[in-house]
Amino acid sequence: MNGEFRALSLGSLAAILIALGVWAVAWGPTETRDVEAAESNNLDGAVVRHALPFDTEGDDAEIIGTLGLVDGCLVLIQGDASFLVVWPASTTWAVTAEEVVLANGFRIGLGEQVQETGGYLEAARLDWLDASAREHALTCPTNQWVAFNN
Repeated sequence: MNGEFRALSLGSLAAILIALGVWAVAWGPTETRDVEAAESNNLDGAVVRHALPFDTEGDDAEIIGTLGLVDGCLVLIQGDASFLVVWPASTTWAVTAEEVVLANGFRIGLGEQVQETGGYLEAARLDWLDASAREHALTCPTNQWVAFNN
């Protein structure tokens, strides 16, 4: 009788372990969730970006300038003025190529003309950025921003 009880217990344990394995594969952490966590960060290299979720509606000012990198900060240069750029949420920075990569795969290199819609902001409004992006923004040589619409 004792041997039968032990076999039943080992069988039950095996069934529980299999069920946990199936659960971990089906509902456990996934690469997609890791990507979403990375995108929730407001800073990717030199790119400061909107947090997810972010209102897709925005200002409709036409913003035109040249993309530059000054002291590690991506800026839009308009004549003598420069503005820290806040990019759409899924934008990333290609370090080696020194290019901004938009969610649709379009790339913008340093020195290229940029034409987008968005709005001009005062840099004093940092409350909607996370700590790493705030710290980065405060090191930038400009106190004015442009925020491109998502």
